[in-house]
Amino acid sequence: SLNIMSLGGLALGVGMLVDNAIVVLESITRCREEGDSVHRAAVRGVSEVSGAVVASTLTTICVFAPIVFVTGIAGQIFGDQALTVVSSLVVSLVVAVLFIPMLASLKIFAMGTGSEEEWHVARPATPFGALGAAGGVVRRARIFLVRAFSWALGFLLRYVITGSLWLLYRAFWYVSFPVRALFDLLWHGLERAYPPVLRGALRMPLLVLAVVALLSFEAERRFSGLGVELLPEIHQGEFTARTKLKIGNPLLDTDRVMRELDRKIRSLDGVETTALTVGVEKETLTREIEGPHTARLTVRMAEGASPEAEEALSTRVRSIIASHPAVDGVTITRPTPFALESPIAVEVLGYDLDELREVGAEVKRRLESLEGIADVRSTVREGHPEARVTFDREKMLQYGLDLAAVSNQVRDQVLGNVSTRFHEGDDRIDIRTQADESVLDSLAAVLDLPVNPAADNPVLLRTVARVDIVQGPAEIRRIGNTRAVVVTAVGTGLDLGGISSRIESELADMSVPRDVIVRLGGQKREMDETQESLRFALLLAIFLVYVVMASQFESLIQPFVILLTVPLAGVGVVFALDLFDIPLSVVVFIGLIMLAGIVVNNAIVLVDRINQMRARGLDLREAILEAGQTRLRPILMTTATTVLGLLPLTGWLAAIPVIGSLGSGQGAEMRAPMAVCVISGLISSTILTLVVIPVVYSLVCRRTAVGATAIPSPTGKHDLEAELL
Repeated sequence: SLNIMSLGGLALGVGMLVDNAIVVLESITRCREEGDSVHRAAVRGVSEVSGAVVASTLTTICVFAPIVFVTGIAGQIFGDQALTVVSSLVVSLVVAVLFIPMLASLKIFAMGTGSEEEWHVARPATPFGALGAAGGVVRRARIFLVRAFSWALGFLLRYVITGSLWLLYRAFWYVSFPVRALFDLLWHGLERAYPPVLRGALRMPLLVLAVVALLSFEAERRFSGLGVELLPEIHQGEFTARTKLKIGNPLLDTDRVMRELDRKIRSLDGVETTALTVGVEKETLTREIEGPHTARLTVRMAEGASPEAEEALSTRVRSIIASHPAVDGVTITRPTPFALESPIAVEVLGYDLDELREVGAEVKRRLESLEGIADVRSTVREGHPEARVTFDREKMLQYGLDLAAVSNQVRDQVLGNVSTRFHEGDDRIDIRTQADESVLDSLAAVLDLPVNPAADNPVLLRTVARVDIVQGPAEIRRIGNTRAVVVTAVGTGLDLGGISSRIESELADMSVPRDVIVRLGGQKREMDETQESLRFALLLAIFLVYVVMASQFESLIQPFVILLTVPLAGVGVVFALDLFDIPLSVVVFIGLIMLAGIVVNNAIVLVDRINQMRARGLDLREAILEAGQTRLRPILMTTATTVLGLLPLTGWLAAIPVIGSLGSGQGAEMRAPMAVCVISGLISSTILTLVVIPVVYSLVCRRTAVGATAIPSPTGKHDLEAELL
């Protein structure tokens, strides 16, 4: 379906879709500049790069295959996105190798110079010439109609459509003149500066490798300081304050307190509206103990509120509610499109409820003492008051009463007993028999119940039993069939990984009974499981990319040279995440997996051109220089299109009136880390690929026998060009 992730896959693929077409069209344009005719340039241009285009597309597709093996929340979220990107890339490959060459061979779209005969298009014959044709009247009329239709269609194509396209082209030409002038200035500067830089790098390979090693060392040092979280928190300008008063508090008192708090919060700056719900319906099943003593206050901010403003307002609302003397606790929650566990959860497992209660209270106390943690709650909470009946066995024997029979008698009178069922069609309706509720309207009336009503001298319940008013447990939770207490909390200002490390160090010296286990759960456990599956997916993606390149290049060494772009991309990713203070998350890991297939495309195009030049007889150094100059333009263009296509997803364009609203709406927090990851990795790998890959290639592939074979073209050998033409 069309959802956030599938539409995000389309947005992600916008820049990637045109990469193949750019490489093919640039090759055709270069052949035209070398003097080939339109048709010959189309055939030769696509035959020279079709192998590299197919290989680069396959590597990108291969990185999405391991997402099938990703478990947890990552596999559920990014399945639609992977399917969208793969299907669109397959279509783009077909368009690039078939449709683009066909358009490039047409006069309307072809660029360059040529003879007048090459550009000549025959003018369609006028329909009036058919009036003088030989034959009968019917034949002349038919010829007239056919020529009239052909003339009208030719006139439409020749003048109307071509003229409209020409006018649009000229208008765009004049409007875009400043941009084109700036681009031409930058491009010509890069085109002049790159060959000397490449020659210098080939002369000093050790210096280049030393610079790369220093950058890698600095990236590794910064990587250890990055935060870790499961998913970015999505800010929608709305949050809910779940408030709890003392258990047993009447509904009207809770409503009075919450109305007072509602008026205060509604008057705060930035609050657009509030919604208050006091109590809970009896039929509603909730994970928390809710009742007349609980309430939910939803606060909605004005449109366009920033995440910082939302965080500040939620902190202020929490302090206002918590400062009220009647409030026993408050928790701030936000709407989320995914069903996730609590961000912080400490599980205490054991068998003795008293020991679990004591250890859970100690864990709660230690978490409350940590800075950056709020809304600490424990599943060990006060339940509803209940009356516990304890029978005196000696008195039961004295009166000759059976303990089981008396217990069943009291239970049936208080709770009732299903004596039979009423059958109505397929429905089975219980018929429960119990004592009159108007008689058992108090605890004293229950104590006056006779435990042996059929006897001549009935014995009252108060005679043989003792009743204690106790606070019953709120719940008995089990994890893995083991009794457990769970202490939950939320972090304020810190990432999930940093908070988890603080909690682990705080609980490390806590002494617990031998049969009690304390461990971290919640999103931390899910994050560890997801990251493990994502690491496997990343390694599998790199292996599949290597297999594709090894089969295409028919070499085992050259794919390793090309795969060097993956750690080069990782250097840029680490620097960008550290610069923008973006923690590692599932979204960032998905971006890294995508980078493994995207960043190798530029290296594939470059290495394939080097192999072609070496196969034509050039020595290693000249082949590298020629390939670098030839492939500079398509490499920079494909990188620019992908980066510009992802730029709106980062939210950096939010200040621009029209463009900013396209990628800065709700859910931008989920897309931005992946876009920043891909953009930074692609830019760094492109810059380093143009210098580092030629240097490494010159060191590894010195011998002619090692990897001097270009990728075979799917259309066959170059002799096919003459046959097609």
